[in-house]
Amino acid sequence: MIARDEISRLGAAGRSRRLGVAFLFGLAALCGCGSPDSSPPGRTSAAAEPGNRTEESATPIPQPDQAVSDDARERDLELGSAQKTDYLALQASLRSALSQADPSIAAMATYTDGTVTARDAASLLRALGSAAEGAVIFVPSDGLIDLTGHQRIEIPAGVTLASGRNVDRAKGALLFTNDPDATLFVAGAGSRVVGLDLMGPDPSPRSYQLERLYQEGGSDLYYAVPASIGIYSEADDVLVENCELWGWSNAAISLGPGAQRARIRHCFIHHNQRLRLGYGVHLDQADALLEANLFDWYRHCVAGSGRDGTSYEARFNYVLPNASGHAFDMHGGVDRNDGTDLAGDSILIHHNIVEAAQFPAVVIRGRPTGRVAITDNQFRNPDPARTIVLQGGAEGVVDTGNRFGVSSMRAK
Repeated sequence: MIARDEISRLGAAGRSRRLGVAFLFGLAALCGCGSPDSSPPGRTSAAAEPGNRTEESATPIPQPDQAVSDDARERDLELGSAQKTDYLALQASLRSALSQADPSIAAMATYTDGTVTARDAASLLRALGSAAEGAVIFVPSDGLIDLTGHQRIEIPAGVTLASGRNVDRAKGALLFTNDPDATLFVAGAGSRVVGLDLMGPDPSPRSYQLERLYQEGGSDLYYAVPASIGIYSEADDVLVENCELWGWSNAAISLGPGAQRARIRHCFIHHNQRLRLGYGVHLDQADALLEANLFDWYRHCVAGSGRDGTSYEARFNYVLPNASGHAFDMHGGVDRNDGTDLAGDSILIHHNIVEAAQFPAVVIRGRPTGRVAITDNQFRNPDPARTIVLQGGAEGVVDTGNRFGVSSMRAK
């Protein structure tokens, strides 16, 4: 059994540091957390497929003459078991801590109704198909909608798809698919997804099966296995807020070329952990702000392709310890095999709490062209060199105010 304890103070210097201190020190007496139970009530369909083939493996893929790793077997046997945790209460504690620091960051959108109400798949698809800019399509919090068989459902520009998560402790309507290759929603410019529970078809790492597949047929066979994406966009100003996103084997949220100024806020993003994929948020020539999110059971919380135009800022996120890879990632040329060492543009990682100590917290696999700042974070791993890994070198990287070997968790 484990419980969250009060987080140690950080020193204060300037508004940014003061804001971080208020967040970290205010995050006290968080809800209890139990031992692993069973995997979440999702489906465990056949493994799912990658949209992007440039990813390295946190667990090295065995060569044909190697046995399947014991680590992979053990991890799949555990199957990313969900902990007995009141995550809504935990997120409420995060917001309370943030409210003492910066109310604008703590503020979170909730909905109780809309311009049109959808209660089943047919009415939801009909509403989205005819929605005009400014419309709010609301799915009641007790809704359960099976979208299996529907792919790339468009959320039109300027339209909000919402439910009532965090209203009277509701989890929000559950929208799900059983399709292992699903890209469920495609978000248009200025669209918003708020207050929903979006469940994908496969919450498992599937390490054993996929390592075996790689042995038998290499990467071509490996990448023939389908994978799923919850929300995809190549549009500007997309907002995903106050949602739960889980069971997406490729990425819960994938932002492609041209997606600028995306915001992912106050979401609970977990059990997105497919071997060699498994992203909470993936960016490819896209830009996003990720703030005040809760991550668990991930391979990477945030990952970037490293191609020109790929940037992100991650701030005030809380990363729980169940991981199969590093939390914050940016690929380099070695991943793309393009002969460069380019690792994206701007990378700002600050005022985050990372409880996973078995892997690095930050890995940048080349040289970014823009500003890189990793500041005022709290890391459970006590070793700075193993926590922040800069494979392209540290020149020009701002790395200040971070605390190592500090945890907000204690044994009961």
